[in-house]
Amino acid sequence: MAPVRTSAPAGIRKWNKLKRLNRLFSAAAAALCGLLLPAAQPSAAQDSNAARPFVVLELFTSQGCSSCPPADKLLREVAEKARREKSRIYPLSFHIDYWNYIGWTDPYSGANASARQRAYAAAMNESGVYTPQLVVNGAQHFPGTRARQLQAAITSSLSHTPKADVSLSGVEKVSAKELKVRYSYSGAAKNSLLRLALVNSPDPNYVSRGENAGSTLSHTNVVRVFKTVELVQGSGSGEVSLELPDGFTHSNAQIISLVQNKANMHIDGASSIDLSEVL
Repeated sequence: MAPVRTSAPAGIRKWNKLKRLNRLFSAAAAALCGLLLPAAQPSAAQDSNAARPFVVLELFTSQGCSSCPPADKLLREVAEKARREKSRIYPLSFHIDYWNYIGWTDPYSGANASARQRAYAAAMNESGVYTPQLVVNGAQHFPGTRARQLQAAITSSLSHTPKADVSLSGVEKVSAKELKVRYSYSGAAKNSLLRLALVNSPDPNYVSRGENAGSTLSHTNVVRVFKTVELVQGSGSGEVSLELPDGFTHSNAQIISLVQNKANMHIDGASSIDLSEVL
């Protein structure tokens, strides 16, 4: 059965109003992006004994959605600025598969991304899903084109001390198709999960059909592998293997780790490791 298109919240992909506003969005986003990231956070040496504030931005998007490219662009601008300033902001692009039937099959889409979005909808008591949707730290959501709301969410998140801490202490290339990742964590609540997202920013690709026909689209930190590990309450460490997708390269790839509460889906801790620096 085809997915239900919800009529709320505002920003749902089919709204004509949003499509008209998209022409105005690019100019506004460029001006606003300079405001999105607050001053650089304290270095690890300054607060080595405490978990440092972070922001996890999960964008649920699709190449088959005409309202999504402005959200993809905004996420890319935030990611680039965060990388330059070494801010603890972790963007992830989850490409859902439920729009594939309308003319274009998104090459990065998967059922797991759609399932994760629906899990958020259930946790937040929402009746349905939409694109582009941005979920911040697993605790709030809004349309992914809302730059001012994103600015406020980033500022707020970076002002709070996290409940948990997680770090990736090493990555070993076991074979051409497998990585072994070592992790440690502290402050995990009961029923916490470790989520490991293998991401990269692939080359732009041309879309020949569907709502974005004729466009060349770019994406940031596309989730290629997503693995879950059950955690013991409190502190711990371990190893986990990640199977690499065909043709995956390490040049612009990262592993982003999340400590997530299974009950309410809130993200209590996060970190990342750049594969180009360790492999």
